[in-house]
Amino acid sequence: GERPAPHAASRRPDRHHPGEILYDAGDRQSSTFAPLDQLIEANSNAKNVYANAAVYITDCEVRGYSISGGWHICKLEPTDNTELKKDGTDFDAALCVSMGNYGGYAAVYIKDNDYPVTALWSPEFIDKNNVDILSEMTGLSDYDIESGTLVGRYPENIEYKTDSNEDDHGSGLRSKLPPKDLLDEANSEAKLLFTNVATYCTLCEIEGNVIEEGWHTFEVTNNTSGNYQNDGKDMQNAVSYFMGGTTGYAAVHITENDYPDDVIWCHYPISADDISDIYDIVTDTTI
Repeated sequence: GERPAPHAASRRPDRHHPGEILYDAGDRQSSTFAPLDQLIEANSNAKNVYANAAVYITDCEVRGYSISGGWHICKLEPTDNTELKKDGTDFDAALCVSMGNYGGYAAVYIKDNDYPVTALWSPEFIDKNNVDILSEMTGLSDYDIESGTLVGRYPENIEYKTDSNEDDHGSGLRSKLPPKDLLDEANSEAKLLFTNVATYCTLCEIEGNVIEEGWHTFEVTNNTSGNYQNDGKDMQNAVSYFMGGTTGYAAVHITENDYPDDVIWCHYPISADDISDIYDIVTDTTI
């Protein structure tokens, strides 16, 4: 039969379009930002910390520099410093350049082989005294979040749990997300997709290779092997590896100067015929 329309899709904003797809809930619009929503946002921010840390680490690695292992903790705040040293000494500044407007605190644990293992984000204070406790949390409830404890983690998200013995969310959290949360998640994945495509473009450029201009559509799979070629023709495998286990479907537009200017993320396959329809979506009520 005919497959469903690819709702819960998102794209990265560019100068010609209104940006992230917005949620139009009609009479279902929530007037409060519930604890579950706050935790979803915190986990999403942690994923972006992880992605941006990986980009800086890669930029340093290809130039022959490494970053020391262990926890790296910084306060995220806007900065005018865009001239980053790619020698491993500007790790905190790199996160502030990409995520300074998020505010809060970021923590990234790096293994000795220069690879990020865990990323945390919290609007509260993170320091060397509480980072291990926060990194080992398994779940937060309404009571925890309302009392001031909020932290997101990636790749193993902090889970949401109710205060009662009957956990309404449990392991089925993804399938039980309300429509707005599904769309928020898709917008978050689109941002991460853009970052990882830009990373691949940079790696190819360093080796003197270019990526064909135009739209590229592909499935993002769980590629844990790290096997990909920086030849400009292996975007699917590279991005699948960079996405860290997140799976779905992507459409990426590459400009004539070998840089992504638009991406679309969706839980359904995207074909060339779908792109124009998704690209013109401004609000979505039918997720």
